[in-house]
Amino acid sequence: MITSDGHGGTFVDRIRSSAFVPGRNVDPEVLALKHAHIRDPHVAPINALADRVADSEGIARGLVPYVDPQMGGVDAEVLALLDNPSTKAEAGTGSGLLSLENNDGSARFCAERYNDFGLAPGRVVHWNVAPAPIAGVKNGQSSPAERVRGARWLHELLELLPNRLFRIRSA
Repeated sequence: MITSDGHGGTFVDRIRSSAFVPGRNVDPEVLALKHAHIRDPHVAPINALADRVADSEGIARGLVPYVDPQMGGVDAEVLALLDNPSTKAEAGTGSGLLSLENNDGSARFCAERYNDFGLAPGRVVHWNVAPAPIAGVKNGQSSPAERVRGARWLHELLELLPNRLFRIRSA
């Protein structure tokens, strides 16, 4: 298993500061290592939120994809909102990670753009407006009801991000 980059840092430390590698999560060794770090301090609060979403939706934990530990997590400077988990992110049909190194078009597009702009993985975090798997066509658009349900979780996510440049007002 990959644990060190040969320069004293761990693989996860290295991939947080280097360019995205689209499709890297097809490597079972890489994926296992990432899963071993889903409770690291920078992503643990967000991944605990993913578990709360799953519990609330009555689905197994892990079906709401966990944030890839390569990402910035609560330390991120940039939050990117997507619509819903792709099948390549869902556990069982994909990596189980909300990751730009999944083998799908959306992940590849975002990874390539971030690489073009020099945005390192450790500076960004992704979340889905509808965080649970959607009921409709897979890899399609979420329904208005699914997005409304997701708004609660988005509010909780925003409270976890200390680098936010906005204020959240409660109703």
